[in-house]
Amino acid sequence: VFIPKIPIKPTDMIFEFKQTQFPVRLCFPVSINKSEGQILQYTGLHLTEPCFSHGQIYVGCSRVGRLQGL
Repeated sequence: VFIPKIPIKPTDMIFEFKQTQFPVRLCFPVSINKSEGQILQYTGLHLTEPCFSHGQIYVGCSRVGRLQGL
């Protein structure tokens, strides 16, 4: 995921400085098994190891209410 930098240059100071911010949102990791029964606004799957069941991928993808949130 690309996170753009936001440069900030205040003009109301007597000296000049430059600050760069990154927009970051708080998130929480949850296992696929623990997500069963929850409805989430946004979700992302980080599969570093293969799933041992096709049902796991279905549960992980179906926790989000709409396709744009996946």
